[in-house]
Amino acid sequence: MNVWIKRSLSTAAVAGGLFIAGAAVAQASTETGHADNSGSASLSSPLEIGSIGLGLQSESSSKHSSTVTKTGKHGTATTTKESASGRKDALGLSTGKISIDPSATLKSVTKSSGHKSDESVKGSAKQHTSGSIKAPISIGGAQLTTEHEDWSATSKKTVVKGKHGTSTSEQSKEHASKTGTSVGVGELKVNPQGSFDSHKSIAGWFGEDGAGVVGAKAGSTVKGSSPISFGGVTAKTSHQEASTAHRAETVTTKRGTWTEEHSSEQISSTDAGLAVGRFTADPKAVLTDRRGGFFATDGDDKVVAGSTSKTTGKLAAPFHFDGVSGFVSQAQASKTSDSKAFENEHGSVSKTVTKESASHQAIAGKSGAISGRPSLSLVDQRNDLFATDGDDTVVLSDRKTVAHSAFPYSYDGFALAGDFGQSTAKTVTEEVADHNGTTTRTESDEQAERVQPAYVFDGFRGNPKGDFDLAELTSLKHLNS
Repeated sequence: MNVWIKRSLSTAAVAGGLFIAGAAVAQASTETGHADNSGSASLSSPLEIGSIGLGLQSESSSKHSSTVTKTGKHGTATTTKESASGRKDALGLSTGKISIDPSATLKSVTKSSGHKSDESVKGSAKQHTSGSIKAPISIGGAQLTTEHEDWSATSKKTVVKGKHGTSTSEQSKEHASKTGTSVGVGELKVNPQGSFDSHKSIAGWFGEDGAGVVGAKAGSTVKGSSPISFGGVTAKTSHQEASTAHRAETVTTKRGTWTEEHSSEQISSTDAGLAVGRFTADPKAVLTDRRGGFFATDGDDKVVAGSTSKTTGKLAAPFHFDGVSGFVSQAQASKTSDSKAFENEHGSVSKTVTKESASHQAIAGKSGAISGRPSLSLVDQRNDLFATDGDDTVVLSDRKTVAHSAFPYSYDGFALAGDFGQSTAKTVTEEVADHNGTTTRTESDEQAERVQPAYVFDGFRGNPKGDFDLAELTSLKHLNS
């Protein structure tokens, strides 16, 4: 085992040292030479796509009417009908700009020197390489809106004239609705980027008797991150609907005039909305590696060699989310009216009954912000030493790996609220008029109720973290086995 280590270290060190020294001298016309090389490159390719807007609107309508008259032995009947309808649609779309700006750089520098004489060979070399890359992307979001409306109306009137009198009948209906929606997506920004830096160096000296020293070190650092920002999402929708109906009949004879009338109205609306808040994050990572080593020999059996390395890594991903909010509401209302009346030369009698009702339901909620800063770091350190005088050998090795983790976080909680209610009303009006005067009587009844529940949660916060040695954890694992 020790012989194998000795031979491996000596062979690698001697070959490396002579290679560097020989290469440096070979580049010069004399026994002392220097060589320097450097180079760099860069690349950029920005691109931008402009915003887009789209709009479309359409309308249509129609009307129809007809009149029919019939005459017979009992009289004449005339019926008139009319109808109309229409609709309207609208669409809108808009998008923001899209831009991309990728770029990259690369730089490398190499230096070497060497000296050769009858007694010794010396040489050294250094290399430094670095580079970076970026690719920021911005997408400007989008907005979509739609609207739809339609309406219709119908009417009918019939007049009958005969030898006993005249009767008139009328009916009409109207209906209208409107629906609108909108969806919006916020701007998205992503900026991935990375960089690396690497350096190496080696120097050595060897005499003609085989004695020499070689030392080397190397290091590299790699960084990467990708900040993200998203503007969230919004969505809304609404629907409204209304309708009316009317009916009236009038009969006139020698005894008087009878009138009966009925009307109704209904209206309803539904609304909903959702908002998803902004989300931001900044994930990033850093990896660093440092290595060093040396080799020394007196040309005989005495050899000393050692190496050290340290690798560190860090990973973090802080984020923040503004939360979500939304609501849904609905409302309805209706009204009906019925009236009857009679009138002649002696006076008049009338009665009107009006009924109204309304109700509403609504639920709203909001979730607070969520944020966190998870992180993880790792350090791995090694040290090795080998020494021999040809008879005795000493080998020392030490390794320690330590990790640290943390995750502070917070949640602001949420709130829920509701609103539920309904009401009714009824009014009765009676009126009598004759030669003695007019008497009017009115009665009304009303009822209403409303409930508003609410719930609030204050959220929670925490900061779990810990340090642990991977070597100790491995030992515990073997112990349990």
